[in-house]
Amino acid sequence: MGNRGEDAREEEIAALSRHEDRGIFRPSYGNLGGHLMTRNNMPMLLMSATCRPVAIKAIKKSLKLPDHTLTMLHGELTRPEIRFIRVTMDSSLSSCNDLLDLYAPKSTTPNNQVIPTIIYSGSRHRTIKVLDVLDQARGEPGAATDSESTFARRFHSVTGEACKTEVADNFGAGKFPIVSATMALGLGQNWSREGVGEMGVQGCNHVCRETRVGGKNQIHQILDGVEQSDDDRMDGLAITPVCLRIAFAIDTKLGYIPMSTKDQGYRNEKSREESEGFPECRCSNCMPMEAGTFIENMKRINVDNVDRMITTDLNAYITGVSIPKVKKVKAQTQRKSTKCPLADPEDLRLYKRQMRDTVDELHLRGRSTNRFYDSTQLFREEKLELVALNADKISDAEELELLIGGEMIDGQLDALMQLTRTFQNRVKPAPISNKTAAASRAEAATQAISQRITNITVRACKTPRRTSGKKMA
Repeated sequence: MGNRGEDAREEEIAALSRHEDRGIFRPSYGNLGGHLMTRNNMPMLLMSATCRPVAIKAIKKSLKLPDHTLTMLHGELTRPEIRFIRVTMDSSLSSCNDLLDLYAPKSTTPNNQVIPTIIYSGSRHRTIKVLDVLDQARGEPGAATDSESTFARRFHSVTGEACKTEVADNFGAGKFPIVSATMALGLGQNWSREGVGEMGVQGCNHVCRETRVGGKNQIHQILDGVEQSDDDRMDGLAITPVCLRIAFAIDTKLGYIPMSTKDQGYRNEKSREESEGFPECRCSNCMPMEAGTFIENMKRINVDNVDRMITTDLNAYITGVSIPKVKKVKAQTQRKSTKCPLADPEDLRLYKRQMRDTVDELHLRGRSTNRFYDSTQLFREEKLELVALNADKISDAEELELLIGGEMIDGQLDALMQLTRTFQNRVKPAPISNKTAAASRAEAATQAISQRITNITVRACKTPRRTSGKKMA
């Protein structure tokens, strides 16, 4: 039985660990492979989006397509007009606060001047969080819940078909510039937009942490020639020093992120792009200074200057056009001490005994000897302790009445308030200092040195000065 229990425990632990996908591939083709096998050499055209080698292999296996029956035509995957800029996140992914530095207030850039953008998030909850942060950046709190907003709306898999159609039509018509969506929108959609942002890791690794807990945060940790997992690719994309345009192209073609310019795949792709006449890459690894200036001026982008800002190198050291990035500095306020001078235990015991005796006397005075309730039931011990605990904070009879839940005996509030006033006027102990023991010792040493210097000065003033005068002839 012991061995069976241990085996069950091991299976339970193993079930909680993370594994790579073992299925055929995410796009499910059902029984399409069986139908293709019965077509007797009929030519067919299959069109697919850009896929990594592991995906192509899985698709051929799912559709039962051997290599000799398949001819693949590879199109150009690199888009020179796309500029890749890698930005280190300052805030947590769940807060989405990094979006605050990308959008100007509405008074500076109206809604109809904001560039069309789709912001992808990893969960439905985060899509509304993105809208909340955008509202803060635009200076319009509460606008995230407006379904008719002219700035940003949501699109995800649980919205109704009518809502999806309305969002798609209005976005295409330019009625609002930003869509906050889950990756459900990214599958099979081809909307015209100027910008794409991904908050988190979905199918692609476009937003990465600079340092990931338990990840590979140094270049030497990712070995050449070793197959990279999804986590390795994510870590590699966050730290690779090579051209990002070439890195994405190799990841799509060969399924890995190059970590050095000496990589053979990197050299081959670079030579191919040069032979094809591709323009110089403007990614953040190839032009780090210009990319940093571009990010600092993101709030200036609008539909009129977006092309010019992407294609023009804004060099801060030459043009001086950069806007200083405002650092998010948390306001540091001195925390007030929550420690209060405690009342003397003897004073508290006397105060509580006086309250109990006073209530008993009032109860006996207002009731006959054949009473149904006694004073301890009308003024319970927990109420008495509550009054004693807050005695120094009670300012009037109304606050006292709230503490005890109302007057249960005639004259109870006035009598207890009089006792409380007397207790508040007692001689209170000195307040507790917020200084640490080390600070107190340092202050005492400073005072001792100052006192010693003062004493030496006083003695020097009292000692008569000796004069060496000569008698005159």
